[in-house]
Amino acid sequence: MKQYKENLVRLFCAFHGILNSETLVVRTTVLPVTQPACDRVIMEGMRFISDTLCHEVLLMTDITSSIARDDCFNVLDLHHVMRRHIQWRLPDGIHNYAQCPSDTE
Repeated sequence: MKQYKENLVRLFCAFHGILNSETLVVRTTVLPVTQPACDRVIMEGMRFISDTLCHEVLLMTDITSSIARDDCFNVLDLHHVMRRHIQWRLPDGIHNYAQCPSDTE
């Protein structure tokens, strides 16, 4: 976890060093993951994480978003928005339909 945070800080510092100050950088969060995620999506050697993947994704999303905000980058929280739209989730537990139904709120 410590290495993950350090790498994020380095990444965002590098953005500041190479991007024009007028460049808009938006960090989007990942979509929610159903617990447990379908075995078809998780590689054979990573199956041990399928039961905790949704929690790990949420934790990493929170950490990354916090660091991005601290470095003055915009964060578009897709995770928060899409957590209410389970009906759009595909059977794999991770991906959502490309087009949302037209009868949305």
